[in-house]
Amino acid sequence: MKHFFTALFLFFTSTTGFAQNEMREHTLRQTVAGKPVQRNYWTYVPESVAKNPALVIVMHGYSGSATGIADYSGMNTVAEEAGFIVAYPQGTVDQQGNAFFNVGYAFHQGAAVDDVDFVRRMIAKLRAEHAINSQEIFATGMSNGGEMSYLLACRASTLFRAVAPVAGSMVGFALQGCNPKRPVPILAISGTDDPVTAYSGDPNNVGGWGAYLGQDETIAYWVRQYGLDQRTSTALTNTHKPLIADDSHIIWERYFRQDQTTQVWFYRVVNGGHDWPGAKNTAWWLPSDILARMAMGFGKNHDIDASREIWSFFSLWTDQQEVGLE
Repeated sequence: MKHFFTALFLFFTSTTGFAQNEMREHTLRQTVAGKPVQRNYWTYVPESVAKNPALVIVMHGYSGSATGIADYSGMNTVAEEAGFIVAYPQGTVDQQGNAFFNVGYAFHQGAAVDDVDFVRRMIAKLRAEHAINSQEIFATGMSNGGEMSYLLACRASTLFRAVAPVAGSMVGFALQGCNPKRPVPILAISGTDDPVTAYSGDPNNVGGWGAYLGQDETIAYWVRQYGLDQRTSTALTNTHKPLIADDSHIIWERYFRQDQTTQVWFYRVVNGGHDWPGAKNTAWWLPSDILARMAMGFGKNHDIDASREIWSFFSLWTDQQEVGLE
């Protein structure tokens, strides 16, 4: 089943209509198992870029691509409006021929690549080239990229101001040990009917990815970690109702302390699938989109624009100076 969803996601993200001339491809060298490896990433620098811009890292899912998530996330449009730079790292290819970020999946136990190191190297180059504001570096991603976002919160907390995992879980390395040096604000988005990243988790590794926490457990973990003792819950307006079936709606939960210094937001997409809500370049009549929506719920929810919600959350922290960031 895992390989079926992988093939489907690869097919969907490779048939989108992204105009690659809007972005630039870059390379850097990383040492993996004692050998130099070329790593690739893409950047989008808006015409309206700020003097000392924020940087948003957007990471693709397993078998996906940097250009694919740039296309369906629509983050470049948000960057053009807000003046931040977007970077899209490309994962390496595993033995199954699928692009991935090494978060410690059960079938990647022999993988030597350190993607936390790769992201750090990429950011170092971008800071040198664009005078990035060190207080405004953020990470988000879909599925495997969402899991990478959690791993960065665990292992690079002094580099990232906030993270936003979408359809991801705490799995592998993050589950084995998570010791952030400072509290990293988190916005998470997950669908209750996600057939890939099971909402209830997979403690016995039935799905083959490795054991991972359920979404409610994950949120509870971070809430305890940060000592957040206040909570609000809001049902968002169901603005996108399908003609026939597969309706979904979103509950927004906000966890915080009175001092508001750190928050955890959770968008629970009730009846939602393995999805980036508000995904761009999806059309209900296209065969690839129909298949993706039916099989895993991708493109199902449009009540929110996930990228705009993510930047709205990130922008809460752009005016607050944080001690302990690199």
